Amino acid sequence: MHAMQHATLLLVLTCKTHALSADPSKGFAIFARNVMRGNQRCFSRVADDLAQRGLPNGARVLDLGASAGEPSLTIASRGFRVVSTDFAPPNKNLGEKRAAAFGLSDMVEFHTADAQDLSRWGDGTFDACVGTYVLMFTPDVERVCREVRRVLKPGAPFITTVWQPPARVDMFGAGLMKTVLALREAGKLPKPDPANPPANPCNLADSVPGALGDALANAGFGRVAAEEWSYPIVIAGADVDDVAARFLEGTPFHNDILDAGGAPLLQEARRLLASNVAGFDIVELADHVPEWAGVDNPDGLKKGLLFPTNTCLYVTAVAP
Repeated sequence: MHAMQHATLLLVLTCKTHALSADPSKGFAIFARNVMRGNQRCFSRVADDLAQRGLPNGARVLDLGASAGEPSLTIASRGFRVVSTDFAPPNKNLGEKRAAAFGLSDMVEFHTADAQDLSRWGDGTFDACVGTYVLMFTPDVERVCREVRRVLKPGAPFITTVWQPPARVDMFGAGLMKTVLALREAGKLPKPDPANPPANPCNLADSVPGALGDALANAGFGRVAAEEWSYPIVIAGADVDDVAARFLEGTPFHNDILDAGGAPLLQEARRLLASNVAGFDIVELADHVPEWAGVDNPDGLKKGLLFPTNTCLYVTAVAP
């Protein structure tokens, strides 16, 4: 979720577009506040990577599935001009508010757009494109890759990340998915409809070489490379129970659980999630994610839960 193009996703982290409440705008705001900054280590790496590529002054960067503007604003803080896109309409307003709060309104423009259809931008418009945790939630990955290649200038980089298998992603395997599977096995939460299964946030794991590598190559990209990369994620909260509540509230399962069993089942899910992640450390936010502050931390939280091993494929390619 990382992008909030993540309709029907199992977990939005990078988002990241299921209605999380009766008011979708409130739901997307909850995700941005509770979860999005947890991936700051990834956002910073992508921004630093772009900064080291010798892009021209005033380079324009396209960010796909950017939720409420990340890594867009992190990239803009390095001096790039960013077009920040997301599938969920409320994220445009949320992103603009965040950009204003960080003094970056003149560096970032926000659009509601499907990564599969970038037709509002002409050929060779951008000097670079990024998409953190978005491709695994797009129905047609090859179409996205073709569109990205079309709007990039020759020699422009495309940087994207996708999750590796759940066992290598603490917040999936040891946290949320373990909780949800337990509720399903107990008959308290309906199992997915086999005829309409939810998106799998790890469906592009180990896919270069493989499905993602093929999609990039078929779109004409060259110098396709992938690195398995593990990094820590911190979810803000006063203690383990608070983190569990905030984390669950920022996922589509929040409403699924309410629909299945109301407030009592939601409370049970929070307790179960807290017990599943109780072995992880509570740390100081300022030491691990100092960016989780100001407009992104309206409750003034000082602590967070550290998920130490969250593994992705960090994929790079170059437009022909």
